[in-house]
This record gives sequence, structure tokens and C-alpha cells, in this order.
Amino acid sequence: MIQNRKKGIVMPVATLRTRTLCFSAAALALLAGQARADLPPALDRAPANVPVVVAVRNADKFVTSLDNLIKLVAPNANAEGGEMLGEIRTALAYQGVKKDGSFAIAVTSMPKPPAADAGMVEQEEPDAVVLIPVSDAAGFIKGMGGEGAKGVVELKGPKDAKDWEGPAFAKDIGGGYVAMGKKKDAVEKFEGKGGNLAAHKTALGAQGNKLADHSDVLIIANMPLLSEQIKAGMDQSMQQMSMMAAMAGGGAAEGQDPTKNIKEAVEGYMRDATVGIVGVGIDDGGIWLDFGSQFKEGSEWAGICQGKGKPGALLAALPNQPFLFALAADTSSAGVRSLLKKFTAMGIQQGQAPGMMDTMMGMMDKITGTSMMIGATPSIMGGGLLANSVQYISTTDAAAYTGAMKKSFEEMNGKTISGTTIQSKYEPAAVDVGGTKVDRWSMLMQVDPNSPTGMQMQQAMMMMYGMGGGPAGFMSTVDNAVILTFANNTPLMTMALDTAKKKNGVSEDAGLKAVGAKLPADRHVEMYLGTKSLIETINGFMAMMGGGATYTPPADLPPIGMGAAMDNGGIQFRTFVPTGVFKAAGEMVKAMEAAQKGEMGEEGEAPAPGDNNGKPSRF
Repeated sequence: MIQNRKKGIVMPVATLRTRTLCFSAAALALLAGQARADLPPALDRAPANVPVVVAVRNADKFVTSLDNLIKLVAPNANAEGGEMLGEIRTALAYQGVKKDGSFAIAVTSMPKPPAADAGMVEQEEPDAVVLIPVSDAAGFIKGMGGEGAKGVVELKGPKDAKDWEGPAFAKDIGGGYVAMGKKKDAVEKFEGKGGNLAAHKTALGAQGNKLADHSDVLIIANMPLLSEQIKAGMDQSMQQMSMMAAMAGGGAAEGQDPTKNIKEAVEGYMRDATVGIVGVGIDDGGIWLDFGSQFKEGSEWAGICQGKGKPGALLAALPNQPFLFALAADTSSAGVRSLLKKFTAMGIQQGQAPGMMDTMMGMMDKITGTSMMIGATPSIMGGGLLANSVQYISTTDAAAYTGAMKKSFEEMNGKTISGTTIQSKYEPAAVDVGGTKVDRWSMLMQVDPNSPTGMQMQQAMMMMYGMGGGPAGFMSTVDNAVILTFANNTPLMTMALDTAKKKNGVSEDAGLKAVGAKLPADRHVEMYLGTKSLIETINGFMAMMGGGATYTPPADLPPIGMGAAMDNGGIQFRTFVPTGVFKAAGEMVKAMEAAQKGEMGEEGEAPAPGDNNGKPSRF
């Protein structure tokens, strides 16, 4: 709820019964139907020079897709699919609405943001107009309680509406569209003329249009027009972060601003970005959510976002084993390396492990890519989360890289960082693994027992590294690459060396390969969450904590995928969740419900305790 200062009344942000149609259009911006090429048709009637535009390609397909999704995640959901889907159905059923049409919302102006030190204050609503596709404009306006069909008409609500939250205003803009909003002057000013697709395509840029081609819903944010609101939001967030850091005892050196790097990153983005883009799509294989930006030609960020990536070969060098997380990053382009240098320099400025960070900075131009896997482990508390983890580093000078790592371990030895003393060691050719002499490294991390967070840090390190007190592992070279494990795990190192030579690793996994096909083309980075291994790990934790409902995932449960492409002066980041994962989520819900019902009894009461013969106790 937001207070309207001018009229002194309280009304919801999106009302289009008034509430229903506006809410429905906003809901359509969250998920949508089958992806198609080109832009949603409603964008042709929405101006490109406004702060935000939301466009939905086909409302009817959205409802069908959402129905299918709800049935997978919540099999027991009612036929209406819950309140949100009921609202959308109601809106699409209004007289004159074209169910399979393209909707849009144009936010035509934004209110002035409050001062950073204003605290929690109510703000005016932005001016917004909803473009509703209609087969009968006059019939729609009449059905919504409007009298007359020319000019701006006040709507008094449908006859059957029980919760009408006016006022609302509408006008027929021709071409099968009605413009509708809560503010009469906003509707009056809105022209809704066609011919805007070319301007939207230009604003989206090459990378943004690639994103749009695979989206059923687009949210386009004009970054220069939103800069004032974003800056105000950032200032408030930074104030809160500084206060939290101070309450927690700091973390940054005295006189140093802990939010400095974040501010610089956001300011640099806002300086260079022309549009921010969100795209959503769904098909039989799953759902994807895209975030993207296009940058000013000739700007720093436009220069960073150039070139095509190929991380697939890096994944092929990782062992084909069950994993919790897998990542591959192609850093061969100059733009990506400059970005990595920027982030590494930020870490050095904040005083984070200076010796190691300096070494990494010096090696940056010799690293062409890296991949890493956190493999599944049967006993996290015994061997640590990283017991089956391995990294592959592609480099133009493998010997120089291992030499630099040896030097960094020597520099780190004996240093104290944030109350933790490090004892590091590097032993060249210390162990024979399958006939190959490999180096061994270790970092014993001693926590100050008097530190208020000392016990928590020790527990965290045990979970990460097992009983060893810190990370340790093997390192070796294969051709122009370095293999690094994060535990003294000889079988893993043996498999990692063999896979690095043959390039027949986890990229051959059928589920990962199918998910990878849904990620952006020519991507520089791809990441995968091993859903099957994650569920099995959660089951292990639950068993360790005393039981609870467990769910056995199918053997072919695919991972969740993420990927980022940086080219043509823009960036696109996609998250793809396969349909199988949603189905597994629904099955997990059923397993938990069944376990809860078993614990509480059919009537919701705990069963009576049994005696040694399994019979209920008299008491």
C-alpha cells in the first residue's frame, strides 16, 4: 500500500479491477508462454523514452504454461491454480479482452525519491499506463463500468466486481488497444501511437535483442531515466551496510569505507549502461530467467563486453563425477581479463590476502580459462565439503603458474589475517600419483581462541576442509594447464590427471549437456548446481540431525544451469531451471507431507507411544 500525497487516499500499487487487470499484467511479467523470435507486439504501442516498459507476448499461452508448472510444483493446488492465476483468468475473461493478445505496461514517469537519510517513508506512485489488447474496445470500456467511448472515460467497475478499488480511467487508442491507468492525466497524455518497435530494437542493442528473441516477457529499464531512483536506493543500502559493519566490529581497515568498492562498481555501471533488461520464458524443457544490459558505445563496460567465449573445453577437463557445483570460465578475451583485474585490485585495496592476490594479479594475462568442481562427498563432516573438489587452470605458462603459487604460499606463511594465523607449505614433487610426481600444498589456519567468532570459524573450517584445520591438496601440470585438488585425495587426483589429458569429463554428462544447450550462445561463463547431489547431501544432514522426511531423487535428475555472455557491448546472464527439477520439488513436498502426516497421525495428533511389543501404551 502506498499513500497518494496529492489526493490523500490509500490505494494499492496495481489495481485494475482496477486491481485485476493491472495485477494480471504485472503477474504476466514474471512467467510466460512459449518463446518466439522478435519483440512482443505490444511494444510497438509503448514509447521507448520512458523509465520502464513491461511487455508480454501472449497472455493465453502464459496461463497454459503456468497451469502446467503449478501442477508439477504443487500437485494438490486447486483447479484455479491459486489466487494469482485466478486473478489473471478473471482479467482475461472481461468483455472485449483479446485473450491471446500482447499486453504492455508503460511507466511514464517516476516520483522524486526520498533523501538517503529519510528512513522508511511513503512515496507517490509512478505514472503507469496498461496497454490492453481488445477485440471490442467499446465493449470493454462499457463492461468495466465506463460510459461513452470517446476520450478518457472513468471506469466504475464491472457489475459483478466485489472488490473494485477505483478510480480507473481508460481510452481507446485504436489498433485493437485500450490504454488504462489509475491517474486520469497519465492516460490523457498517453498517445499510444504505433511505430515504436524500431526504437526499442535500437535501445536493446545486439545483445539485448538476442535476449529478447528467447523471451515471452520483457522488462526494459531506461537506465539514465532511472539513475536518480537507483542512486537514492544505493545510498540507503550503503548506509545500512556501513551501520551493520560497524555493529559487527568492522572488517575494513580504520578510516576505510567498507562500501567503497560496491559504490564504484554501481557508479561505473550506471555511467555506462543505456538499458537494463529482464526476460522470462518457458517451454516443455523448463523455465529461464535472463538479466542483461547494453552499454554506451565506446564506454569502459562496452569495451569489456566484447568477444565470444568457449568454456565447454574447460568443463571437459573436469572429472565426470557427481557434483554439487561446477563452473567454467573462458578468460581468453581482453575484456574479461580486464574485468578480473578490476575485481582482483578491489580485493587488494580491501586488504584481502595481499600476497596471494598480488600473485594472481601478476598471472592474470597468462590464464586463458579455468574450471572448478565441488564434487559430492559422502561425509562432509568427516572429509569436508571440498574433499572431492578439483580445479583446472588453462594457462600459457604452466611452470610459471606453479612457481607463482609456490611463492605465494611462502609469502602467506606466518601471516595473521582477521585474527587467523596461517601456516602454509608447498612441497614440489612430494607424492607419486599414478606414476606422476605431483606437488603437495597445505594451509593450516589457526583461529584465535579468544576471538568472539573463533568457535564459529573453526566449525566452518571443519565443514569445508574436514579435520585437517585448513585447505590442502595436490598440484600438477598437464600440457598447458595446472590441476589442483583441495584435499589430499589420491584417487581424485589420478582421475583428474587422466581426464585433463583425454578431455572426456563432466561435459559428457547427458543432463548437463541438455541444460547447457539452453544457456546463451558464445557464453564466457557457465555454472551448474547438481540438484541430485544437493538433495542427497541434504538427506545426509537431516539423518545426522535426527531424521526427518527424505526424498530419493531420480538418477537422471538434471542440474540447474547458469551462463553469462559478454559481447556486442552488452551482457546477458541466464538461469535455467529444467522441468524435471520442478517435478522433483513437487515430489519432495509430497514426501514431507506424508512424513508429517505419519508423525502427527491421521487426525493431526501425535500417535501414542508403543511398548516393547509395539502395542500402544495404556498411558
